[in-house]
Amino acid sequence: MRTTSIALFTAGLVLALATAAHAVGPFIETFTAGTANWKKNNVNNDVSFIASGGPDGSSYVSADFAFVNATNTQVAIFRGHDSANASGDAFVGDWLAGNIGRLTAQVRHNAPQPLDFFVRLATSANSPAVSFTLPQPVPPNAWTPLDFAISFSNPLHTNEGPPTLAFYNGVLSAVGNVQIGAIVPIALATDATAYQYDLDQVRIVPEPASVMLVLAAAATCLMWRRKRSR
Repeated sequence: MRTTSIALFTAGLVLALATAAHAVGPFIETFTAGTANWKKNNVNNDVSFIASGGPDGSSYVSADFAFVNATNTQVAIFRGHDSANASGDAFVGDWLAGNIGRLTAQVRHNAPQPLDFFVRLATSANSPAVSFTLPQPVPPNAWTPLDFAISFSNPLHTNEGPPTLAFYNGVLSAVGNVQIGAIVPIALATDATAYQYDLDQVRIVPEPASVMLVLAAAATCLMWRRKRSR
């Protein structure tokens, strides 16, 4: 009887994790089939599709932007929005249930100085939102990996609202828009040059096995040991 209960408990844990409502990930957007409905800073225009020359020689997407047109210190160069069905809405949903712990990507730009990049995660209405920056700037004219730790404890994360865990969890449980961009450098704030930005391999990565899976594995092991002891 106890063996049956443990088996049901294990199956329930695994099923609950696998069927968590709107859980997201893992996923990688490589833009092999086109722009995947990603938009530029102007949400009415698709990014440009480039068939070759990405970090691994394959396709990627591109956009341009002049910092003089910035209306905020953070400029969203690339927009993966729910309203445009970007990447088939693979980034849309509950990142907490999906245990998403990192967002990575490859970027390149030709601005005349290194730039600080960020990722902004927002609900489908584009607010509320949270953002994450990197500890080091991205140099020009070379493909560079971005690696954002998606965590409330990340010191380079900002809530666009109350600085509380509840606010953060509210956004992460209902992500609709993913935006990748650069912080406007003071030296380039009035620069009218439309610099080029390239993007590839946008990936969301779950953290290692969650506590639920660990419990499930422990229950499975206990059931196996009980069977062996008979």
